[in-house]
Amino acid sequence: MDIKMGTRYQVSPKWKKSFEELEVFRNEETNKFIGVRTLWRGGCIFVTPHDDDEVQELKDALEQTDGEAFEPCFEDWELGDCFDGVSEDLEFYGEHENEEAIQEKYEEGDDFTSSILEEFGFEPDDIELFLWNEIEIEEAEEQEPY
Repeated sequence: MDIKMGTRYQVSPKWKKSFEELEVFRNEETNKFIGVRTLWRGGCIFVTPHDDDEVQELKDALEQTDGEAFEPCFEDWELGDCFDGVSEDLEFYGEHENEEAIQEKYEEGDDFTSSILEEFGFEPDDIELFLWNEIEIEEAEEQEPY
């Protein structure tokens, strides 16, 4: 596939259960972080390479094999969709005084994870995506203006 600068591409994993999202939440008061790692059955991102390095990164991703991850580090990318969550895990970075209480409430499963974390003073801070194993890239339609 010929990857061109300024062209919008849809990137998705070739195999099911290979789309992983890590959303990091931060408590501004304590400067503590908690990650929520979700494995999705499928999903996609949209990428528009704007320089030679980004074009090469996308070309290299096509050569990716099983066990390798593609992490989109592009200036211009967006989350397309993800569906059918397969698993979700909390990751506590450092020591947390409320870790046990947060874990208990999370295991009850009555609320969205983000709602539970917000209750304890955590707000979304960052998101990272990993497309594992082989990936598929196809030219995407231009984004519709809002």
